[in-house]
Amino acid sequence: LLTFVWTCSAELHLYTIHGKIRCPTKESVTANIVMLEDKKYAGSYTTIKSQSVGFSYSGTFNITGALNVRRQGANLTLSVLHNCLENRQNAKPRFHVPRADAVYSGEIFLHTNHFKFEK
Repeated sequence: LLTFVWTCSAELHLYTIHGKIRCPTKESVTANIVMLEDKKYAGSYTTIKSQSVGFSYSGTFNITGALNVRRQGANLTLSVLHNCLENRQNAKPRFHVPRADAVYSGEIFLHTNHFKFEK
């Protein structure tokens, strides 16, 4: 009797997100940007990397993190806690990333919590 065990090993890959962040005010805005591994089925998140950005009207950010990814890919969430227009809100762009290094570019509009990113 032969028994085969299928293993699905994970590989370490780098994911970079370049973005422009906007708020329609001339006042100082702060945003705490956190790259999270979204463990969808476990209902939890693991912090990969974080940074803070301060700006007036618009600013930019670059965040890179390493993640062990299985064959089917992984889910990343970019949590952006900000004080645009004096409302403490959390924008959460989500990405399904492949089992390969990837770079995403885009914009986050804090006053509406809308975002658009491209690979």
